[in-house]
Amino acid sequence: MNRIRHSRPGLLLGALTALALILTACSSSGGGDSDDSASPDEGEVVEGDIVMIDIAFNPDDITVSLDDTVVWVNDDSVQHTATRGSDGTSDDGFDSDVLSQGEAFAWTADQEGEVQFTCTIHPQMNGTITVEPA
Repeated sequence: MNRIRHSRPGLLLGALTALALILTACSSSGGGDSDDSASPDEGEVVEGDIVMIDIAFNPDDITVSLDDTVVWVNDDSVQHTATRGSDGTSDDGFDSDVLSQGEAFAWTADQEGEVQFTCTIHPQMNGTITVEPA
């Protein structure tokens, strides 16, 4: 599994706990792609599985298990999106809308297989999530 190593586990645990509460409160009852976006409180540090930095996704290829939640965090000085699709084009799956620096977006993997994602603002930004059985 290709994950970012976090140097501040206490902050990560707090951010993930807050994200879990948001996801629980905002979950939908229908099928299909699940997503929620979260903005950090002022001064809060949010760490994610995928970081948007230097007009790129880092990492741009990860493997997760079914029902895992993937978090994108914009750590760049420009706006980005985390959108299911490729080359800047949505395929009508999840879409974060525009994320400014410090904002985060979460998506829960609800089907096995490969999921392509892109930034609709910067079509050269693309990545893949491989979703494996839980």
